[in-house]
Amino acid sequence: MSDPKTVSKPKTKRVSNSFDTTNQELVINPVLKDIRWIVENSDLCTFDFPLAYQRHFDPWVVGKKNSYIKDVWNGVSAKDLFIIVDIEEVLNNIDPNDSRPSTMNFIATLKEYVENGKKYLVVDGQHRVKLIAEYTRGISWDGHTPFTAIKDTCYVGTEDITTDVGKTAFDKIPNELTNNFYNQPIIIAGVTKATLNGLKRLFITSNDGVPISRQDKRNAGNSNIVDYIRDLANNTIILDHIFNRFNYPGKFSIPKRGHEYISTILLSFEMNPNSPRLNDETRMDSYFDQDHPLYPVDQFKTPIGFAKGILNSHKSNMMTLAEVAKHLSPKFGRQKGRLYNLYMFISLLGLKNMHSLKSKHGITKAYKIVNPEAIADYFMKSEMARELEDRYVTQKDKNGKPVYITAPSTNKKNFGQPIKVGNPLSYYVASHDTRNESSTRLIMDRLLRDVKLQLDKWISMGYIKEVGKNATQSQKEAAMVEHNFSDAFTGEQHSAFSMFESNGIEFDHKLTKSDGHDGEDNLRPISKKANRERSNKKLLRDS
Repeated sequence: MSDPKTVSKPKTKRVSNSFDTTNQELVINPVLKDIRWIVENSDLCTFDFPLAYQRHFDPWVVGKKNSYIKDVWNGVSAKDLFIIVDIEEVLNNIDPNDSRPSTMNFIATLKEYVENGKKYLVVDGQHRVKLIAEYTRGISWDGHTPFTAIKDTCYVGTEDITTDVGKTAFDKIPNELTNNFYNQPIIIAGVTKATLNGLKRLFITSNDGVPISRQDKRNAGNSNIVDYIRDLANNTIILDHIFNRFNYPGKFSIPKRGHEYISTILLSFEMNPNSPRLNDETRMDSYFDQDHPLYPVDQFKTPIGFAKGILNSHKSNMMTLAEVAKHLSPKFGRQKGRLYNLYMFISLLGLKNMHSLKSKHGITKAYKIVNPEAIADYFMKSEMARELEDRYVTQKDKNGKPVYITAPSTNKKNFGQPIKVGNPLSYYVASHDTRNESSTRLIMDRLLRDVKLQLDKWISMGYIKEVGKNATQSQKEAAMVEHNFSDAFTGEQHSAFSMFESNGIEFDHKLTKSDGHDGEDNLRPISKKANRERSNKKLLRDS
């Protein structure tokens, strides 16, 4: 294998003098280096700076790795910007009089890197640094199989030699050609002075000149929402049944973290279903950080924490949404407004707390979906009916019957032809064009109105069941037989009569009723004393 250190290398060229020198949080010196510099220094690079101060990157697939290495061979790598922190330089330039705890923590983190033999912290270009080292040196990162050869044809050459470097390991390619690979220029933005905030701002505002999404910026936050949303949106069931199934375009697409964005929108409903604002970007920003990530002030402070109860409810509703969504027509679910409405339908149905619109429609209990296929069929039919209900403006004719109001079309395709006039205050517009508090309340009102008409039918047909419903006598009797008329903990035998009369015996929920589990297949006879002791806590002797 070629040794980059034995090959003559050009002098490093400085592109310009340092900029941002007046900004005390950040000083950057851009210099022109080459791929050889990356290879020689890859062992000195670290990539594990706290995720709160990095954008989250998905692993590169083989196809993307293949494409990048071909680009380097073809001489287009100079367009890439690598942002790399010189750790020792930053340590030397920290104000020695700054004794704030956040600064001390920052210094300790940097010193730990130095003690572990690291000289550089890679801010932008992590994947590229790792891939170049994989390809040229055959090393493996994080236990993954290294990318060691281009998977298809790639002809490169000089005046004297031309060859296909595809499907050939780097150390088998002639040195004359590998020199060309090493000599490919790259721009290194070298950070020589920084604060934690400066690095964080650099991370989320730079992306090789391409603006990053707002959801990407949220991933630079330090609240517990960051990891929660990422893990939830990429849950296999949720990803397959919701996002892969409908494949939303634009900023809602998976490659642009659209699935995380949609999950955040639905979480914003869960945070406050009585005053929902699904289009409030600033409020969603606040879930991820103490401030908008472009203006951070946190500096290693304790992250914001959101109540687990809210996150658990959201996760449960997202899982139910996935189970129902897999029975939806892909064409129907393609309009994400319907997905939002389906989520609100599920959340409101299972909501235990007081809700103004549930009270208005006389729905006082919480329900969980048992038959997602039946509910999916109902929702598709009822949603289409709600959308048509007041989509267009009508007026009454001389017989008192409603007729549509029409106006000449302004579209090129049917210019001048009479078309129905849309109602800007309709359920359809509220679902697909607006997402403010008033429009969302309109949607919830119509949903709950129709739910109320179906509740008794759904319960009797087993489509839904009441959350935390008391066990029936037949369920208690089944539990007695299952446990041979004995205490589930002590094994003490009881007569059928004493059990029926509850003389010292109660029926305990194995899975707690407060978490929404009902009595079905969930009961065991235990003594009153043990049941009081257990309450909603798992006893040591529970199996």
